[in-house]
Amino acid sequence: MLINDIHHVQGELRRTYPWFNLMLAARQDAITDLVFNVGVAGFAKFKATIAAIARADYAGAARHMLASQWATQVGPRATDLAKMMETGEYL
Repeated sequence: MLINDIHHVQGELRRTYPWFNLMLAARQDAITDLVFNVGVAGFAKFKATIAAIARADYAGAARHMLASQWATQVGPRATDLAKMMETGEYL
């Protein structure tokens, strides 16, 4: 069931954000994890993060992720996901 949920979320991201397929797998997984917490509609509110990703400013996207309320709610995992976004590498 988890794999089906992951495919569903990633399918939504692919349909909504053309840049999703252009990112490295670690970055895709970081966004997928975030969306599991906030939902696709909730992620749409991450306007500065989305804009940074769209222009391939992954360091900026990571900063915006960490500046969000989501980051304070999930704690250290937010730091890990932001690093994955910035570097494109798994931790």
